[in-house]
Amino acid sequence: GSAPERLVSGSDDCTMYLWEPLFNNKGYEAHMTGHQQAINHVSFSPDGQWVASASFDNSVKLWNGTTGKFVATFRHVKDVYQIRYAK
Repeated sequence: GSAPERLVSGSDDCTMYLWEPLFNNKGYEAHMTGHQQAINHVSFSPDGQWVASASFDNSVKLWNGTTGKFVATFRHVKDVYQIRYAK
Protein backbone atom coordinates (compact mmCIF):
# COMPACT_ATOMS: atom_id res chain seq x y z
CA GLY A 1 0.00 0.00 0.00
CA SER A 2 1.08 3.52 0.75
CA ALA A 3 3.09 2.66 3.89
CA PRO A 4 6.84 3.05 3.49
CA GLU A 5 9.05 -0.01 3.34
CA ARG A 6 10.92 -0.72 6.56
CA LEU A 7 14.02 -2.66 7.44
CA VAL A 8 15.21 -3.83 10.84
CA SER A 9 18.77 -4.83 11.70
CA GLY A 10 20.07 -6.63 14.79
CA SER A 11 23.65 -6.87 16.00
CA ASP A 12 26.02 -8.56 18.38
CA ASP A 13 26.23 -5.22 20.25
CA CYS A 14 22.73 -6.05 21.64
CA THR A 15 20.99 -3.29 19.68
CA MET A 16 18.65 -3.01 16.72
CA TYR A 17 17.87 -0.24 14.27
CA LEU A 18 14.61 0.41 12.42
CA TRP A 19 15.13 1.99 9.00
CA GLU A 20 12.94 3.42 6.23
CA PRO A 21 15.58 3.13 3.51
CA LEU A 22 13.61 4.53 0.57
CA PHE A 23 12.16 7.57 2.34
CA ASN A 24 14.71 8.56 4.94
CA ASN A 25 18.19 9.54 3.86
CA LYS A 26 19.11 10.90 7.30
CA GLY A 27 19.60 7.49 8.88
CA TYR A 28 17.60 5.23 11.14
CA GLU A 29 14.09 5.82 12.49
CA ALA A 30 14.61 4.14 15.88
CA HIS A 31 17.49 2.77 17.95
CA MET A 32 16.11 -0.24 19.81
CA THR A 33 17.84 -1.40 22.99
CA GLY A 34 17.04 -3.92 25.70
CA HIS A 35 18.71 -7.22 24.91
CA GLN A 36 21.59 -8.18 27.19
CA GLN A 37 23.46 -10.37 24.68
CA ALA A 38 23.86 -10.68 20.92
CA ILE A 39 20.76 -10.56 18.75
CA ASN A 40 20.59 -13.60 16.48
CA HIS A 41 17.47 -13.01 14.42
CA VAL A 42 14.80 -10.40 13.77
CA SER A 43 11.48 -10.75 11.96
CA PHE A 44 8.56 -8.54 10.97
CA SER A 45 5.03 -9.84 11.45
CA PRO A 46 3.17 -10.48 8.17
CA ASP A 47 1.30 -7.16 8.51
CA GLY A 48 4.45 -5.21 9.45
CA GLN A 49 2.99 -3.99 12.73
CA TRP A 50 5.36 -5.94 14.98
CA VAL A 51 9.03 -6.90 15.09
CA ALA A 52 10.29 -9.84 17.12
CA SER A 53 13.94 -10.29 18.07
CA ALA A 54 15.73 -13.44 19.27
CA SER A 55 18.84 -13.29 21.44
CA PHE A 56 21.48 -15.26 23.30
CA ASP A 57 20.05 -13.64 26.47
CA ASN A 58 17.35 -16.36 26.53
CA SER A 59 14.61 -14.02 25.37
CA VAL A 60 12.38 -12.98 22.52
CA LYS A 61 11.41 -9.33 22.57
CA LEU A 62 8.42 -7.77 20.81
CA TRP A 63 8.59 -4.25 19.37
CA ASN A 64 6.24 -1.92 17.56
CA GLY A 65 7.10 -2.31 13.86
CA THR A 66 6.35 1.33 13.04
CA THR A 67 7.90 3.22 15.95
CA GLY A 68 10.46 0.72 17.27
CA LYS A 69 9.09 1.05 20.81
CA PHE A 70 9.54 -1.92 23.15
CA VAL A 71 6.35 -3.90 23.90
CA ALA A 72 7.14 -7.14 25.77
CA THR A 73 9.71 -9.79 26.68
CA PHE A 74 9.14 -13.53 26.40
CA ARG A 75 11.58 -15.68 28.40
CA HIS A 76 13.10 -18.86 27.03
CA VAL A 77 15.05 -21.58 28.86
CA LYS A 78 18.16 -21.26 26.66
CA ASP A 79 19.58 -19.15 23.84
CA VAL A 80 17.12 -18.26 21.10
CA TYR A 81 18.53 -18.59 17.60
CA GLN A 82 15.59 -17.94 15.29
CA ILE A 83 12.00 -16.78 15.30
CA ARG A 84 9.23 -16.87 12.73
CA TYR A 85 5.74 -15.49 12.49
CA ALA A 86 2.87 -17.64 11.24
CA LYS A 87 -0.63 -16.63 10.23
